[in-house]
Amino acid sequence: WRWSKDDAVALLSGTDAEALCAAIRAEARREWEAFVTPAVRRLRDKPGELGGTSRGAALAEEAHWTLDKYMMARSVVTSRAFNLPAPDGAGLVPGADLFNHAAPGAHSVDFAEGAAGYRLETDDGVPVECVCVAAARAAAAGEELFLTYGALPPAELLCHFAFVTEAPP
Repeated sequence: WRWSKDDAVALLSGTDAEALCAAIRAEARREWEAFVTPAVRRLRDKPGELGGTSRGAALAEEAHWTLDKYMMARSVVTSRAFNLPAPDGAGLVPGADLFNHAAPGAHSVDFAEGAAGYRLETDDGVPVECVCVAAARAAAAGEELFLTYGALPPAELLCHFAFVTEAPP
């Protein structure tokens, strides 16, 4: 959905990805209008709320806040977000977003819920919630490890992660 409208028409016309990317762009525009635009107006109208008039005024400059910049930032976040177990929902998992995708069954690592030996605690013994990535099968030294993004159709992979596999999962 990050392609220009002309590129999208030329490359995606008539495909499932065309409709999906259009829907993602429309959702992002609704978010922009509902959340970002009012926040920028508030910065402009009440710049002192950010701890100083000059900083708030500088942040409220329109050049900093464009729909295109929002869509780019949104794509960076959503292409790296994972669906985590309830009650967390979607979230960023630093490091886990470095794994490339393999179709379900061909992947070599999984998220491990409550894996033994992976429990973390603060210095004073308070348990810390964490996300663990653990081997799904044996892997040879030096072998690239893959995480599955799920059994997603090519249009989903293209529009959310900017790639497609040779064969649909």
